[in-house]
Amino acid sequence: MTKKNKLYYNIIRTFCKDIINKNMKEQIIGMYYYSIHGIIMCMGIYILLFSKNLFYLCILVVVATCDAFAIIVLHQCPLTMLEHKYLGKNITEERMKLLNKLGIVYKCNHVYEYHLELLINIISLITIKLFFIISLNVLKNQIIYIV
Repeated sequence: MTKKNKLYYNIIRTFCKDIINKNMKEQIIGMYYYSIHGIIMCMGIYILLFSKNLFYLCILVVVATCDAFAIIVLHQCPLTMLEHKYLGKNITEERMKLLNKLGIVYKCNHVYEYHLELLINIISLITIKLFFIISLNVLKNQIIYIV
């Protein structure tokens, strides 16, 4: 065995090669993207519902807008594409199946349009919340000046 082969065939590589086959490796990578996608969505919803910080909400608008731009360019969410590549399924398909079971049926089956509609609604909700917070701050300051 040459020196190069001795370096390549160590115990860890041999163990990983035997235990973790290609299919399992793709499942692990796919679940990683699936988890990242879920965390981003949950944290975005958490910030939208519970944050009153204008800066955080503006960052959320920028992130959602960047995702919308990526969807327009790629015709699908980048994380959804990666999930589908490695798992053969994605969060969007799972959500559509769940909504169909609940009796909520979308007339359009294009994931592209569904994602854009969802992001437009999210950006609109964040913008409305930003305007309400700004309006309340302006009103609060005017009441202080009157008193």
